[in-house]
Amino acid sequence: MNLRTPSLPVLLALAPAGQESVPSAPATLRNVAGEVGLAVRNVCGLAKKDYILEVNGSGAAWLDYDLDGDLDLWVANGSTLEALREDRPGEGNRLFRNEGGRFADVTAEAGVASSRFGCGVAVGDFDGDGDPDVFVSEFGPDRLFRNLGNGRFAECSENAGVADPRWGTSAVFLDGDLDGDLDLYVAKYLEFGLANPKGPGGTCQWKGHPVMCGPQGLPPQLHAYYRNEGEGRFVEASVPAGFRVPTPGYGLGVVSLDAEGDGDPDLYVANDSTPNFLFVNRGDGVFAEAGFLAGVGLSSQGREQAGMGIAVGDADGNGLEDLLVTNFSGEPNSFYRNLGRGLFSDDAFPAGLGGPSLPLLGWGTAFLDLDLDGDLDVITANGHVYPQADLPGTDSAYPQPMQIYENDGRGRFREVGSACGRDPLVPSHRRAVAFGDFDEDGDLDGFVSVLGGTAELLRCEPAGKSVLVVRLRGTRSNRDGFAAKLTVEAGGRKQVRFARAGYSFQSSNDPRVHFGLGRAERAESVEVLWPSGRTERIEGVAAGARLLAVEGSGLRVEPKGGKGE
Repeated sequence: MNLRTPSLPVLLALAPAGQESVPSAPATLRNVAGEVGLAVRNVCGLAKKDYILEVNGSGAAWLDYDLDGDLDLWVANGSTLEALREDRPGEGNRLFRNEGGRFADVTAEAGVASSRFGCGVAVGDFDGDGDPDVFVSEFGPDRLFRNLGNGRFAECSENAGVADPRWGTSAVFLDGDLDGDLDLYVAKYLEFGLANPKGPGGTCQWKGHPVMCGPQGLPPQLHAYYRNEGEGRFVEASVPAGFRVPTPGYGLGVVSLDAEGDGDPDLYVANDSTPNFLFVNRGDGVFAEAGFLAGVGLSSQGREQAGMGIAVGDADGNGLEDLLVTNFSGEPNSFYRNLGRGLFSDDAFPAGLGGPSLPLLGWGTAFLDLDLDGDLDVITANGHVYPQADLPGTDSAYPQPMQIYENDGRGRFREVGSACGRDPLVPSHRRAVAFGDFDEDGDLDGFVSVLGGTAELLRCEPAGKSVLVVRLRGTRSNRDGFAAKLTVEAGGRKQVRFARAGYSFQSSNDPRVHFGLGRAERAESVEVLWPSGRTERIEGVAAGARLLAVEGSGLRVEPKGGKGE
């Protein structure tokens, strides 16, 4: 057997999934990257992976940058230690314009290539002018690109006050103080010295093999929270906003959610080998860390885990948002079920998400309705950080398959990946996954970054179910409508979703809100509760409709592929 590329049966045998008894699949997922003009290779150090800077890869974002009604794609990219030491530019960002389901590289004409070592991507209309702007976290300094509305962007990082040189990973836009504009949280990882980096050997061992070092032994970084002051400027407000903690965490994932169900945005951070953070909003834009008390800081056994990516959504249909965190191999992924009143329980094993994840190392992830039946399924991207995982006796592998879980409608899952097509199961070094409906057929497709390899675009093809899509435009609330709560009643089921783009790992996703309606021919009602507190509602919406919700003007049906406003 080729130790660097384990066979598919060997990898599937690592996960006790019971896939052979699955009679059907939520959807077929097929890699169409080559067919639609996406040829992107992620550069992140050398193949030996001797240093921790070389293992996380880079993220991506779906956005309608030109406001023509379909999703374009922004892809970040990394570099090598040699280029960094010589102060040479990295591989740079890439921007692909969607031209009817095929993509054209418009990086040069859009003016967005500049990058040193790109990591995460966050998208939000921070200046409120109606078009999406882009933040790219880097191995210093971070970059903010303002959309000029004419097909071009202007980098404004220094003037905006967000050009932090520390290593940034995932980032998210949120209206933390509910003043109608978007603030920014950037997870920071650790201090990594280019002059004398800590490499393999010595005490850096894993299962008897010398491996790259970190994060233990390397200083964690304080994370950054920027409050939007208007007129294109942010101020670093971590201390006054309550985000400073006694012991920093190795930040990798971040998401905004309503953990308590009280209508204001809270914030959750997945940390690598340190306790995760839950910052609870007091309602005035000041936060308090409550991860341990809420039950989301540690595993069900009270242990720190190596958190990477985050999925958030109402997995069990009780109207409250649950959390899924992907972790290191040998650690189960965490499924924090929301019990209400800001309390959670790690139900990964009872829910069927713990055991199958144990031998794999997870990264990008999402709750999404793959089969459009009205409940949220799960998808995770996997891949080890150590090439040595292919050596005998590790009970793991370096390239790994993705995992797909079907929801039974009550928040219990079974793995069905083998029935969803071969492409997601081909072992690879997957990292970030950005989810978006690039082909405008109503379901969410996945762009997958591959460490040191060519990216994938997994087109989702569910079997004959209907969907409802809602696009938001805030007026009193933030322009993107982030944190708006949407409730749809259809086919005897009530579904609750929240508007957001930042989740998964180092990625930004389709900002529109998607609801699977199953076989229902119509939705009895669609309701939007805006962050401002205003509620708007429409009744009797035909399945397959696309709605535009404008705060203060209600909801209306718009043509498929309606242009942005």
